[in-house]
Amino acid sequence: MGNNKLVMKYILITLLSFTFATQITTKQVTISIDSKGNYFLELDTFKNISMDLMKLESELIKIIPKNKIEIFIRADSQVIFNDVALLMSSLQKLKPNSINFLTEPKDD
Repeated sequence: MGNNKLVMKYILITLLSFTFATQITTKQVTISIDSKGNYFLELDTFKNISMDLMKLESELIKIIPKNKIEIFIRADSQVIFNDVALLMSSLQKLKPNSINFLTEPKDD
């Protein structure tokens, strides 16, 4: 049988007084950080919605079953390292399967 089970969770989201449930069927979650320290959860239901670290953590708690999800962090060269360090510290508490970095090499 192995460890290839698909993770399924439901998230209840309230935006502008509309409430809807989204089914998460992914084993990977990508988080982007912009140069202003805003965090973005790269899922369709959160498209282009910036959030602070506390809000991001509360949303991730609803998504990440322990040791089942791989987290990918996307940050460009303008991001302050402390924002990345704070995110990593927060993610480690949630105990995902792994925390990875997505990079795009600079053209010389």
